[in-house]
Amino acid sequence: MAWPKASVELSELIEGAVRPFAHSKKPMFGAPTYFANDAMFTGVFGDSLFLRLPEADRREFRARYGEATTFEPVEGRAMREYVVLPPEVYRDPTTILIG
Repeated sequence: MAWPKASVELSELIEGAVRPFAHSKKPMFGAPTYFANDAMFTGVFGDSLFLRLPEADRREFRARYGEATTFEPVEGRAMREYVVLPPEVYRDPTTILIG
């Protein structure tokens, strides 16, 4: 299976966002993904960013950003704990992603 090529811009953005935190970086889905305590918490997939959130936070996030979808790197194989961030979340310089 050929994975979509990871956006260089988003790869650099997420790398800068996680830099202050304890993490490890591993390639998955042909792109950079980040782990804490051996659990993947964020990454790049093609031209999108995904983030792992607890159920209550996913509900709140979707209420605020209705277009946020569940991360599904393979059709029909949704990763329910992860949301795909709509571009408005990371393209607006006043939005705080982490911290």
